[in-house]
Amino acid sequence: MASLPTLPTNWIYNEKLPFGESNTVEFKEVARFPGLFKHESPPASGLPKYRDTIIGFLNSGSGYLIMGILDNGTIKGVAEMSDELMDRLNLWVDTVYRNLVYKDGSQMDPTKTTLRAMRFSVEGSTEPACVVIIEAIHKGEILDIATRGGEMVYRLNASNYKMSSEPVYRKNDVQGMIFAIQTRVRDVIQEKHRVIETLQERHKDEMAAALKREREHNEAELRNIVSEVSSSLYSMYRTQQVKQKQTTYSRIIQFLTCNLLRP
Repeated sequence: MASLPTLPTNWIYNEKLPFGESNTVEFKEVARFPGLFKHESPPASGLPKYRDTIIGFLNSGSGYLIMGILDNGTIKGVAEMSDELMDRLNLWVDTVYRNLVYKDGSQMDPTKTTLRAMRFSVEGSTEPACVVIIEAIHKGEILDIATRGGEMVYRLNASNYKMSSEPVYRKNDVQGMIFAIQTRVRDVIQEKHRVIETLQERHKDEMAAALKREREHNEAELRNIVSEVSSSLYSMYRTQQVKQKQTTYSRIIQFLTCNLLRP
């Protein structure tokens, strides 16, 4: 198993780590972690790529996926990493593990695998920040782990490489088949969400202008309707007044005719 570098005791903002990316280390610049969980199925997030890195680490023996670090090793930290988000990250890590099998289709041996998320505070930052690390360790054979869909990832010179083969389902592994299908469907939905969000962001100004024009049009139309109704009501009112006056004059003339002008 490849040896892992020694992690710092203290994580200092803007300082550089004494090691770089390698077969066993991957840096990820994540400024605000909630973006990774924008939806229940996180579209446009780095989580699918993080999954590949984790599998690559397991297939090479071990590795650290370190978030909040620039590519050159400078410590920046992750903001807004609450306990709730850590819980969600750990649940996601568990999901990654449940979708893994050995390349012969047999179930993973949990006594040979360590997969966990850790959080360390960053000192010297202007706002609260931390470094998030996913540690992956596998004590079995190298290049022995694949997804239930038959995808295998390995690490070479700080990069991930994929190899695909026939799905490694066993006849009695119905649950695994269902899980793999669900994962594939979720990935497709995530990609569609990502495309939609990109289009929305690209055309948000046009959408805002169109909504403004629609609102102004509706307001103008409402003013016209109110004006027409007001005019109609006023006309009815004036007509009623005239009728009332005519009725009053008729009664006066009738009274004079019947009572005062008789011979």
